[in-house]
Amino acid sequence: MRGFTLIEILLVVALIGIVFSITPPLYTKIVSRSAMESNIDTLINVLRKAETNSLTSLHNSSWGVKIENNNFILFKGDSYINRDKNFDDIYKSYANFAVSNDNEIIFTKNSATTTPKTITLNDEERYMNIYINELGLIFN
Repeated sequence: MRGFTLIEILLVVALIGIVFSITPPLYTKIVSRSAMESNIDTLINVLRKAETNSLTSLHNSSWGVKIENNNFILFKGDSYINRDKNFDDIYKSYANFAVSNDNEIIFTKNSATTTPKTITLNDEERYMNIYINELGLIFN
């Protein structure tokens, strides 16, 4: 007679159960980490675009980035409040996050200099920093 014994079947079912109970938390962490890294990459790209626009004096203006409502807003002007709304460029984030410090960065026209800042994005599990020095150099 050929077939599987009851013990073999129970072992296989138990192993499958263990694998399926471990997988969802790991998957959730991987997805969360990927979303945070995507947010960091998007923010750095938007900051670099504002820096480049200011350095080249695009439309004869300073440029900045405002972090608001899980969005990154590239704007033209010396401040977000006094900006030219016709030039707003909104980049949506891939996940919810919080900014634990100043959420507005302005790059000076012609030089792209700025006030040194550390931007901290955090979600439920981790935080990541982006640094901007007085010369406008951006790194994480």
